[in-house]
Amino acid sequence: MPAATEEAAPTPLATTRAPGARPQVQATPTPVPTAAPAATAAPAPAATAKITRVIMANTVPLNESNRIWVGPWSNLVQNDPYGETLIENHEITSEPIPALAKSWTVSAGFDTWTFELEEGIPWHYGFGEFTAADVAHTHYLVTREDSNSNFKATWDTATTEIHDDYSISFNFDKPQLTGGRLFSRLQGDLVIQSKAQWDAAGGDDSAYDEMAAGTGSYQFAGRDLGSSVWYEKIDYDHWAGENPDFQELEWVWSAEQFTRLSLLLAGEVQGSDLSREVQVDAKAAGMKVVSSNNENNQSYGFFGGTYLSTMDSDLNPYPDGKNPYYTGEEPWHNPVVREAFNIAVDRQAIIDEVYFGNASSVYVPVYAPFTEGWSDRWVSEFDEKYGYDPDRAVALLAEAGYGPGDISIDMMSTVIPGNPEIPQLIQVLSTMWEAIGVDTNIIELELGTWLDTVRAHDIHETFTILRNTPIRTTQEGLRVFWVSEPDGFLFGWEDDIINQKYDCLERSLDIDEREQCARDAGDYMFDDFLTLPLFQTTFDMTIDPEFISEWVYPGVGSAHPTHVHNIKACPVGTDRCD
Repeated sequence: MPAATEEAAPTPLATTRAPGARPQVQATPTPVPTAAPAATAAPAPAATAKITRVIMANTVPLNESNRIWVGPWSNLVQNDPYGETLIENHEITSEPIPALAKSWTVSAGFDTWTFELEEGIPWHYGFGEFTAADVAHTHYLVTREDSNSNFKATWDTATTEIHDDYSISFNFDKPQLTGGRLFSRLQGDLVIQSKAQWDAAGGDDSAYDEMAAGTGSYQFAGRDLGSSVWYEKIDYDHWAGENPDFQELEWVWSAEQFTRLSLLLAGEVQGSDLSREVQVDAKAAGMKVVSSNNENNQSYGFFGGTYLSTMDSDLNPYPDGKNPYYTGEEPWHNPVVREAFNIAVDRQAIIDEVYFGNASSVYVPVYAPFTEGWSDRWVSEFDEKYGYDPDRAVALLAEAGYGPGDISIDMMSTVIPGNPEIPQLIQVLSTMWEAIGVDTNIIELELGTWLDTVRAHDIHETFTILRNTPIRTTQEGLRVFWVSEPDGFLFGWEDDIINQKYDCLERSLDIDEREQCARDAGDYMFDDFLTLPLFQTTFDMTIDPEFISEWVYPGVGSAHPTHVHNIKACPVGTDRCD
């Protein structure tokens, strides 16, 4: 590929909520210098903690593994404490800031991203110094044929070019306006791995299984399969000055949130991922809830079997003119039925009773006021179009030709890390739809089985809840949740309109054209009731204030709060840090 003309990367846009989701483009892209990171004071000395190891109870990951390529994004909860990315996210605003890359530039066409790397960063366990070779190697890992990375389809469109030990470029086939997110920890999955460690193991897939090297302020220390994984603080100064209060950190796995509550109340863990309903019991027992600084966790439901496109995501027509996964008409292919399902849901009651008031409405999935294509019309018209009206829902079903018991739907329930309320939402929705004459059947699935079923296009005659966290750009959100193969990932709703609007966002650098394409897709979703919009929340952790004083993090990464070095101890000599 010819060398790209490089300019400095666009200045990140400051925002107080889940930021960075609107690509910074101009009609004629002329990127401007990357904003220099704000000066920071020297790290404060670590507090004297009452315990050596701080333990957090989390939901069970899909795969217990250090291999970043074997599972989806949520698996990275295991790599985050010891691994780092090229770009970090600010602990308050979530904006992209330098990390392993001290600066970056992007070509005028946004198809080449070049990173200047920090020098002198040691790998754990003596595997030498971090260099560009490690970055290229990590790109290889997430693009392997057997990779299940969420972003594999995007990484597949890039090649790497090493300029020297501390400079590397990613050359994309198409404009990549969202690199500030893609290369970051909070929104991406390129957790840099050691090539020296890989080579020392002869390139065997097991290279990182027993002793995965990283560059973080914690290093991998051990794993008890089916139970937990733990980390220990490095015994030298971290290259960026991180200085955790606790000498050790452990993730304990527990699928049931009442078990996670029991562990917390019994003092066996000091923090736990709990739903708002269960937080009430924890707070009554003296525990404290810490929330992310951004409300960046969306949930919404898809009606299965909506594989309606006649073309793939590259706009190539299917040979027989229909999606290969289409098996026939289903009731919710009719927008009148989808409208009935939507207005049978009392969203305010769910916010009050399931989230205890700590949630807001999602108006159109993947969209928020800071994303491309957002329309205030969706807010002003939401109550009129989506407001709770079960009598009208019954009438709409009758209009579509369906009486009581004529529609049956299987409701897939699973525990997605970071969204403990989903099983409860499924129960509540089932009750509300039964009330309008729909027969529901709740099917509880282990997370891996659920994900395999969704990705295999095997959710005909079903309903399932997905989550968008952190809130992606419109383009990335369409790719992950909506579009057809080869670019799609979860295939929630496939049709030609969505594929066409996604293709526009993939190719266009014109800000007005992009805004219109994104708006068109959002208007279509909203006006035709394509999904069941649900709720937007912070990510909460319930902690024991006898041992933990605070944890500052911008939001959920893949399945958990990031910035684990910010878990602050309630110091010796202080009874509680309320």
